[in-house]
Amino acid sequence: MAQRPEEVVDAYLKAIGDRDFARGRLFLADEGFRFRSPVYRLDSADEFVSTFWGVESILDSIRVEKRFVDGHDILDILEFRVQISEPQSTWVVHWATVEGDRITTIRAYFDAAGYAEMFPTDE
Repeated sequence: MAQRPEEVVDAYLKAIGDRDFARGRLFLADEGFRFRSPVYRLDSADEFVSTFWGVESILDSIRVEKRFVDGHDILDILEFRVQISEPQSTWVVHWATVEGDRITTIRAYFDAAGYAEMFPTDE
């Protein structure tokens, strides 16, 4: 029996919150996956999951503040809690589209200024 789209997103977010990125990858489409955010534009689930290794050591938790469901589209307002020197929260709007039992698209909207401070680039 197929899972409802919100169940797929819940399982994915739980895996990522548990820092089990290999399990989280199981909920992403093998073909045609897309991720868009202020920081990344990725067209591969494997490439997307590889970006998690930078936050693995600082991720404390992910909490769903509010959810909106519209068919295959699940929009969550998430609180990402990280621990660097002091605990911090970042609010993220996470819009996932689910087809079958896999997430095909994730769009993330957040203030990227804090991200740039945590992960500076040479550019």
